[in-house]
Amino acid sequence: MAGFRKRIFNRILRRPAVKENVDGELGTTRLADGTILERCVWVDGQALAGLTNGRNHPRLFIHWSTTEPDCIHDLPDLRELHLFWAHHVDFLAICWDQTTTEVSPSKTATAVDAWHRDYGLTWRSLIPDRSAGDPTALFALADDTLPQVILYDAEENLLFHRVGPLDDHDRARLALLLREKCSGSPD
Repeated sequence: MAGFRKRIFNRILRRPAVKENVDGELGTTRLADGTILERCVWVDGQALAGLTNGRNHPRLFIHWSTTEPDCIHDLPDLRELHLFWAHHVDFLAICWDQTTTEVSPSKTATAVDAWHRDYGLTWRSLIPDRSAGDPTALFALADDTLPQVILYDAEENLLFHRVGPLDDHDRARLALLLREKCSGSPD
């Protein structure tokens, strides 16, 4: 029993500290009303630009929303890709709930955290506040339909862009591109 208590105590000590602001590091954040976000990170427009630019790895953008029913279909496949390629590809999931609805930040954060928990999502989602502006303008997207999955290589070349849910062909193509761009060896 003493060993069990020691393991629990060590886990508590290893938990990340709550960060008040995002400063380029993805960690736990706290909203102004005291809501603590563990599975998502609240960002403003400037922080979002800083977190999504200047990467040295291929980047897979997942633009999604809890209010769009089509977003749910891609989550299991994207979760599997993340588990397989997380050490070689930067997965940047951006949840646009706050910029596309009038829901309070706490309700948005609660919904995103619930999706992460319920669907076993292994990445953290960035939730831009209303200062980030329109997603289509910020990321030069030709369409404002969600979901969107976009893959860039390390040199910023567009490799894959799907507007709407992924189909079987898209999943196979995305897996092949990740294998090619990541030297064929996932962790």
